[in-house]
Amino acid sequence: MADSPIVTLPPRAPSNVVLHPAGWPQPKGYANGIKARGDLLFIGGMVGWDERGRFPPDFVGQTRQLLANIMAVMAEGGASVAVLEYEVHGESVLTGRPYNNRFASIITVKDRKVTHWRDYLDPIAVFDASGWPER
Repeated sequence: MADSPIVTLPPRAPSNVVLHPAGWPQPKGYANGIKARGDLLFIGGMVGWDERGRFPPDFVGQTRQLLANIMAVMAEGGASVAVLEYEVHGESVLTGRPYNNRFASIITVKDRKVTHWRDYLDPIAVFDASGWPER
């Protein structure tokens, strides 16, 4: 029946896999990462604490720990490329105006090191905070 509307679907892919790096405490109410059908890996709500739930004392330390955590979950899921979405809030050092922006970044990781990073952001938010060029 060449004109049949019936389509044979491929076998179903295995279920989603919860990613839990070795030595980390069991999360409560969330997952560190999910490797979905089709080899998509989702990381949500990741924060900059260590495997014992302790935060480094400063922003730079927390950011480093956050990136290390993301890379650990990526390694656990066998991923090498991640798309990150995040936002910043603060004020411009130059003008004192509020600075609020959202970013999307694409990072490539090899051997737990970031080998490529590309950011996409809202340039209007940058000009609103720092001032518009003279026309």
